Amino acid sequence: MYSTKYKIDPSNPNFKQMLKTCMLEVDQRQIDIYHQLSFAERFRQGCAISDMARNVVALQIRNESPQLTLQESIRMALHRAYQQ
Repeated sequence: MYSTKYKIDPSNPNFKQMLKTCMLEVDQRQIDIYHQLSFAERFRQGCAISDMARNVVALQIRNESPQLTLQESIRMALHRAYQQ
């Protein structure tokens, strides 16, 4: 996870309620469009979302530590995302 502050805990009693609330915000038209996409298109969308999230974290790291190169901040973002 990126941070324990934002860690999703399915055992949390409020998790189901949070999930239901999020589902209410999804437009049925979005779901219908998603179901029309091919596997490759859905995969590309997932990769794009992942890339965007990594870049947001990398830019945040770089803002906190301007001496880092972009490559170093991306490496640190990946480390934060995938550390156990």
